[in-house]
Amino acid sequence: MSPAPAAERTPAAPAMPAVRFDDVGFAWRGQPRLLDIGELTIARGERVFVQGASGSGKSTLLGLIGGVLLPQAGRVEVLGTDLAALGASRRDRFRADHVGFVFQQFNLLPYLSARDNVLLACRFSLPRRRAAQVAGGAAAAADRLLAALGLEPSRFAGRPAAELSVGQQQRVAVARALIGDPELLVADEPTSALDADARAAFLELLFRECARARTTVVFVSHDPGLATLFDRTVRLAEINRAQRANMD
Repeated sequence: MSPAPAAERTPAAPAMPAVRFDDVGFAWRGQPRLLDIGELTIARGERVFVQGASGSGKSTLLGLIGGVLLPQAGRVEVLGTDLAALGASRRDRFRADHVGFVFQQFNLLPYLSARDNVLLACRFSLPRRRAAQVAGGAAAAADRLLAALGLEPSRFAGRPAAELSVGQQQRVAVARALIGDPELLVADEPTSALDADARAAFLELLFRECARARTTVVFVSHDPGLATLFDRTVRLAEINRAQRANMD
């Protein structure tokens, strides 16, 4: 009797990318189109450096990834979700649960302590609060991140954000973005207020924490010297058809 044929294996489905843009267009009211991106795909776990000059649309790109802005044309998918298909409150919930943001202006609450500013990310998201609990509790996780960024908890964790220097506030904002192991971290010029030593410590922590949690990183900067630290560089001038059209 001949042996039974081996069972055919069904090929594994390709992993859903972390971010996908498909013919995305965006313009501010009364202005010419700022972004016109035919295709942009970022794989899960990838560390991507987005480079562009001031005013080229880098922050707008991040706003679209986070669902803070919606495209006027095309489709933006984040972690397999079409953000435009969600109402405003569901987009807010999605962002709180899945995306860690480092804003250019930090967006800290000045009257809250450094630790409490970091913990805000957990207070607005049950999944991130649960992830922090695994690390020994949310407060302990916040203090660990602050310490790793050079803010010794015994000196800085209880101080109001308004009493911290600009560089210290930026590090608090980074810790807030990292706590609770978000699936996607979006950073808008996060090293602009840091000196060389603090910048090196920040990037070391960022990559270590994101590797541990398998977090995708989209990092925007105008500083090309940082590009070699990432898996891939996306030059906005090369993918943004609107920018190329304005240069012609």
